[in-house]
Amino acid sequence: MSNKKPIGNVAKLSIKLCELPSIKTTARTSQFSLETLNGSNLHLPPPNPVFKERPNKVGNSGVPMYLMASITNTRFQPLRDCTLSVVVKHGTRTIYPTATDNQDKKPPQQVDPMKWLTFPLIVTCPVDGTLKATTRAQFTFENQKMDMTASADLKVDPSISMARSKPSNIVQIQVENKMKQLFLNVKARTPDKQTSFISRFLKQEEVASTFLKFNEAVPEKVEISWSIPSCQKCWQIISLDKLPEKKNEDLAISLSDVPQTIPALKPFKVTATLKNTRDEPISGELQFQKGDRVMHLIGKNVTRFVDIPAKSEIQMPFNFIALSQGAHPIPNIEVKIDGAKASYWVESSVGILVIGHDDE
Repeated sequence: MSNKKPIGNVAKLSIKLCELPSIKTTARTSQFSLETLNGSNLHLPPPNPVFKERPNKVGNSGVPMYLMASITNTRFQPLRDCTLSVVVKHGTRTIYPTATDNQDKKPPQQVDPMKWLTFPLIVTCPVDGTLKATTRAQFTFENQKMDMTASADLKVDPSISMARSKPSNIVQIQVENKMKQLFLNVKARTPDKQTSFISRFLKQEEVASTFLKFNEAVPEKVEISWSIPSCQKCWQIISLDKLPEKKNEDLAISLSDVPQTIPALKPFKVTATLKNTRDEPISGELQFQKGDRVMHLIGKNVTRFVDIPAKSEIQMPFNFIALSQGAHPIPNIEVKIDGAKASYWVESSVGILVIGHDDE
């Protein structure tokens, strides 16, 4: 009979989700010599990315999630030949590791008493839902080989929300930013490599739209891509057949050329694009409402359009001027179609930051 006592818990496993990285720079002039012409010294160190833990373990779809798996030695003896591996799954689909992630090539290491070994990884999930991250540690403790596992759930919230128009060969899609990050260069891509530019900037809860025209059947999925300060390309796969329909049978309206920031008392242009989604020409009037009287329309606020062909669009420029500082929305739009019983109202979700008067 062996007198060897069973070994209790000797280590602790954990996995943490970090916030998106930011850049931190410091100037320590007293510790560095100033530059010389030979380029041998620099008084400014290079910028380093800064990470901190996200306590709620909630990430966003299509955006890289920075995870940190670790094993902590809680004993006064070292852990020898220690290896860490992580598997992340979305349902039955393995998100990490992929074919390019070579976890087995990392050599075993020794973890000294009261020290830890970390394993950083980056995971991107193109859909929302729940991820299960399983961490596995294998090591030798007091000549006994040990194997530990621990699991944690990670929630993935959608980065964008979308709606589409009534199904036809021309589809209008609307994209809303659901993150607390500024989106840059938002685009839509279809399986036939058709690319449509949606917006250069998209702030939190701001909505932008675009039109997609298909010569054949409407595809099942569309890829929406964008950039954020910490990642050059984020992307999310959207199923068109599962999107809620935006009920608008006769026309679709979008605004473009809307500036993000303008000085007060300086005119600027906004372009309204009206798309006829009927199978016959339409005529009518488009006008901006008075709103809060800060965004003042220069010239006529009513524009007449005549015989827009079926499945075609026209662009109508309008000139505005902001009378006071602050964050103000573009006024709502009313469209009257000849022969229609009711008007079409479009509530503008586009806002503009008005700053001080520009003297130039």
